[in-house]
Amino acid sequence: EVLDKDLDFYTREGDWRSSTIAWTPLIPEEVDVVLANIVVGPLCRSAKMVGQLLRPDGQVLLAGMKEFQVKQVEEAFEDFDLQVKDIMDGWTFIAGTKT
Repeated sequence: EVLDKDLDFYTREGDWRSSTIAWTPLIPEEVDVVLANIVVGPLCRSAKMVGQLLRPDGQVLLAGMKEFQVKQVEEAFEDFDLQVKDIMDGWTFIAGTKT
């Protein structure tokens, strides 16, 4: 149950239930874009792994945080140039590039 919720483990090692011999990483190399629409806590905890998954100059598209939580997201994603793109009913959409 813990491994199912561990983004770092899951992206590096793959679905641990799929094989008894060897695990295959779900994301074997760097990616161009990461999209995340999750609440601010898990979003901020995933920042380091998102940075590891993205290629240099890769893009993030982030949603699921309230306007007052933007600073918290910016601090967690310190290796990104982030910009607020839209706010709707207090919910914020942020886009950024890995620096």
